[in-house]
Amino acid sequence: VIVSWISFLIPPDIVPGRMTLLITVFLVLVNIFNTITTNIPKAEGLTAIEAWVMVCVLFVFGALVEYAGILLQMKMRVSTKKAPFKKPPSPRIPSSNSQVALHNIPPPNGTPNPEELNLRKKRKQKNLSDEKLGTARMDLMFLVIFPFLFLIFNLIYWFSFLYVFPD
Repeated sequence: VIVSWISFLIPPDIVPGRMTLLITVFLVLVNIFNTITTNIPKAEGLTAIEAWVMVCVLFVFGALVEYAGILLQMKMRVSTKKAPFKKPPSPRIPSSNSQVALHNIPPPNGTPNPEELNLRKKRKQKNLSDEKLGTARMDLMFLVIFPFLFLIFNLIYWFSFLYVFPD
């Protein structure tokens, strides 16, 4: 379970590394659960070790779901950016008796001026850094929440099996 928390430190852009870590830990825990259930004596209900391993599997599955949420969020941002936007209307050509500001009229081939290109580049970089900051915040939030919840689970689990049900 603790190894799965390392995935919160791996950048979301590195899909193979993060997914490999989470899927491997998940499959190892499922294999441990299967081994335990086949090798322990048959009991009427859920045994303590089975409960423990099931909760561990759920925590790793939660890390997988969190990463899926981040990937979905990243995909939604990309799809909204690719949505076609309306082209601004072409500038009206004023009548012959008024003055024309030539710096506002785009060149005839449709390429924007260098100032506009720089402005677009800065906006794109700012949006990219904002997206990475948002996913980093989400990962940091889960990096704090998951260990806290696992600590609470451990306190309840060990208190109940050592003091409430000592047999």
